[in-house]
Amino acid sequence: MKDRKAEVNFVLDESNLGGVREEGAGALNGSIGLLVRRDDGYYIVDWKTNALDDYKDATVATAMDEAGYHLQYKIYSLAAEKWLGENAVNGVAYLFVRGGETGTNASGKFVHPIKEEERAEFAKAFRVRI
Repeated sequence: MKDRKAEVNFVLDESNLGGVREEGAGALNGSIGLLVRRDDGYYIVDWKTNALDDYKDATVATAMDEAGYHLQYKIYSLAAEKWLGENAVNGVAYLFVRGGETGTNASGKFVHPIKEEERAEFAKAFRVRI
């Protein structure tokens, strides 16, 4: 991998998901939109096409909550770290692409650094061993 890798596919055994999925579900597979390597680690970037009333920070935050995207980036970061190594992912960015169509000053983005404490909570909640 150079400085970025698009469409990173992963599969996690359901036994690693700590009750997020019902027992016997088998596996969770997904595709991380983009992994970007910076000097300080890796970042997950994902694009969303949700049609929102506007793309201001508060509206984007509500969409993140309602659509379950916080859970998504937690699973993505754990999956990426199974491949890249422990503590490799330092943040996520979700870009709501329709925000650019509005012509407003709203950013249409959600950016979140992943701190060590949060990473430990993810791993504990999902029982993922890196």
